[in-house]
Amino acid sequence: MNENIIYEKLGANIKKHRKSRDMTQNDLAKRVGLTRGSIANIESGSQRVLVHQLYIFSKYLETTPGNLLPEYIEEETENIKDIQIQLGGTENHVIPKDEGNKVLSWISEMVGKAAHERT
Repeated sequence: MNENIIYEKLGANIKKHRKSRDMTQNDLAKRVGLTRGSIANIESGSQRVLVHQLYIFSKYLETTPGNLLPEYIEEETENIKDIQIQLGGTENHVIPKDEGNKVLSWISEMVGKAAHERT
């Protein structure tokens, strides 16, 4: 997974919560002990947030750290060259990349159905 995406989405969530509380970047910076420039960089995803800072942000944004974190981001399957599957025996079967995406979709669908049936 491209970790930059995680920080961009985290920054966007911080910005969304800040704006929903009618706070300026300056207001939030003073509360969390950072500069306005750092807040701008965090909101754009170009500056990383340390774990303890995440808790400080959540306190002043009146939310939980989990609400600031981005939802799970599925990795692109374009990077898959091929998929090796072991079916029942010891022989590996290689599925070409163009077929691999279909197989992954099917597996995802089946896992989702199985999870739904358990609930």
